[in-house]
Amino acid sequence: MRLTLISFCALLALCSCGSKNSTNEAESTATLTTKVFKLVDKGTKSFPLDFESAVDITCSFRLDEIEGKEYFSFSNPSTKSINIYDYEKGEQINKLKLANEGPNAINLLFSLSFFPHSLDSIFISGFQDYYLVNSKAEVLKKLYNPKEQKYRANATPVYLMQATSYRNGKLIGPLKYSLINKGEGSSYFWGTIDLNTAQETFDLLNAETFIPNYGDMKTFIENSSKKLDPLRVNFAGDYTDLVTSTGISDSIYFIKSGKLNKTAYLSSPDIEITDYKTYLSLNRMEQLKNGVQTISEPIQPPHFAGLYQSPNKKFVYRILISKTKGKYYETLQTEKPQVEEALLLVYNTQSGETSSIDLPVEELSLRPNHNSNAFASNAGLHILTKVQASENRVDFRVFGVED
Repeated sequence: MRLTLISFCALLALCSCGSKNSTNEAESTATLTTKVFKLVDKGTKSFPLDFESAVDITCSFRLDEIEGKEYFSFSNPSTKSINIYDYEKGEQINKLKLANEGPNAINLLFSLSFFPHSLDSIFISGFQDYYLVNSKAEVLKKLYNPKEQKYRANATPVYLMQATSYRNGKLIGPLKYSLINKGEGSSYFWGTIDLNTAQETFDLLNAETFIPNYGDMKTFIENSSKKLDPLRVNFAGDYTDLVTSTGISDSIYFIKSGKLNKTAYLSSPDIEITDYKTYLSLNRMEQLKNGVQTISEPIQPPHFAGLYQSPNKKFVYRILISKTKGKYYETLQTEKPQVEEALLLVYNTQSGETSSIDLPVEELSLRPNHNSNAFASNAGLHILTKVQASENRVDFRVFGVED
């Protein structure tokens, strides 16, 4: 096994934002609750890697609670594999090797997104298809067979991510194509796919439910001379009990079945989060012959880059990127933003109390815009370490509430 670190342009993801001014007006009575619990660095949590497994920037990490037990898993597109672990014991319990040919073949592009409904029922998002596989990586069901219908750029519109769920034969999750630029896209951020009928819905969560100034932002993007890259919208939980926020909102929003249930302030009163006009102007998309790439100015103003919730729904975590600096990449011949200072904020959903801790960014693999290399268990937030101590395991630093 070789542990690899790969530099490559991040793929497009579900995005949007809200302005600080409008958000603060809507939440003028919100205040930061006095800290009554302490966040601490709980040390390293490790999981073993076999001789052919590797961890790199393309990996997708997640933590799922199945039948009352926590399971950590990650996928690797380069090896077309999914590793599943007993979280508490830190032991690997299964490895799915996806086939390239035959009846169980799975057609991928760049990423390997997956969602384990159970240990023997795992959904996978391919190039144009959704697949349902069992614990032996055998394909039980396939939706959108490209041999039977023409290519569709929007063939797999629902993301398979931490907040995705499966109920009554339907995948329910965030939409890939809710981006807005030059009038394209939708104002809705969630939809469903019926795996029995292939029927789709795209109107489960309106952006205006949790982005007070969404209309102004859309107008700003449509009138821009550049192809702007909207801020990401982060989701945790699931559609029936959802937590969401944008990269520049001081607050987190609790959504129940598409309707706003509660708003809670979760930011730092000492750090001024940027407004959408400033931030969007520093991030844009450029068309290439073989696709698109994100262009970000090296110095980014304060913003959020990650939202997570513990399986027991007691704690919500946010990563605040307070300062970045430029780092030159020889292979790309350009300078990109690198995290220089970051803060972890935590909200207790039962008491409404909050706390925070400075993150040791020099030791963590933090990204300036989105941190898919982090996940939350009931013990705390896990962030991939920047330097791995051994090629025989993958290490995460854990930050959580002091016992």
